[in-house]
Amino acid sequence: MMQEFPFIEHLKQQGARENSINNIQSVLTTRFPQSDVQGVEHALESIQDLEYLSTLLLTAIDTPSVAAFLQKLNGSET
Repeated sequence: MMQEFPFIEHLKQQGARENSINNIQSVLTTRFPQSDVQGVEHALESIQDLEYLSTLLLTAIDTPSVAAFLQKLNGSET
């Protein structure tokens, strides 16, 4: 099996991370169209952990408001 170059792996990880962030923003924007999700974008940009971003996507689906999502994000950010 051919080993991938570290740079290619990095690009894949970065793409997956950006996709996760976009998905979270899309969910929040769709669920709360009157809310400003710009603060969410800034908070998510610092997160590198893909598993944590996956967890946050589920949180976005179930959160009662953008403010509640941000509170959970800021309270449990790693």
